[in-house]
Order: sequence, then structure tokens, then C-alpha cells
Amino acid sequence: MKRWYMVTVVGKDRPGIVAGLTEALYRGGANLGEASMARLGGNFTIMLMVQIDAEANELERLMAPLARELALRVHVDAIEGRLHEHLEPNVRIAVYGADRPGSGRMGGRGGGARCRRDPVDVHRRRRDASRV
Repeated sequence: MKRWYMVTVVGKDRPGIVAGLTEALYRGGANLGEASMARLGGNFTIMLMVQIDAEANELERLMAPLARELALRVHVDAIEGRLHEHLEPNVRIAVYGADRPGSGRMGGRGGGARCRRDPVDVHRRRRDASRV
């Protein structure tokens, strides 16, 4: 029976990671669903929804040679495969400013307290952005 897995791969960014992964999965009979990739500080990560008629350890074995060759860490989790079911918020929030400790707390100095006291749920209701 085909099962869905979330495959997460992390390692130093270098050419050939995506090509090698997709080739190994294709040769193993896997079907790819959705994917997300990012580069952070010279590192690369990819999350892939993979459907295959195999157990998680067999899926890991398919990717093991590439993981050894490119010094990648591979993690596999069984998931429910619901493709393309995304909550699409109708707002975009951008924050600009100098990096400093605590700046990731929605507003930096004291801003986090405001967000906890008067939260904005962009998925359930609309608010006047000028009041936030």
C-alpha cells in the first residue's frame, strides 16, 4: 500500500542536492507531492512530500548513498498526504528594522506584549491594520 511521508533533508548548500534526491526517489518508485526549499546561512533544506509503497526505513535507504556523499541529514515522518490544501491568508505582514535581541517578538521592544494583549488572527477575522 502506498503511504505518504514528509522527507526533510538538511546540509551545506551545494550543487546536486535536489537532482540527486529526486533521481534516487524516482529510481525507487516514489511519487513526489509538494516541496519547499530554503537556503539559510550557507545551508540548504528541502521538505518533500513523498508517496511510496515502502516503509520509512526503506525510503531512508534510497537516499542514504547521496546523504553520505554530500554529508546530508535525512529525516522521514509518516504523514497524511493531502496535497494542495493550503490556507491562503489575504494579508502580508512585513517588518523592517535593525537586527537586535528580541526583534523577532512581533514588534521588538515591548511589541510582543501588545501582540499577546491584542492579537490579530489573520485567518478568522479582518482588522483595520492602522489599529494594530
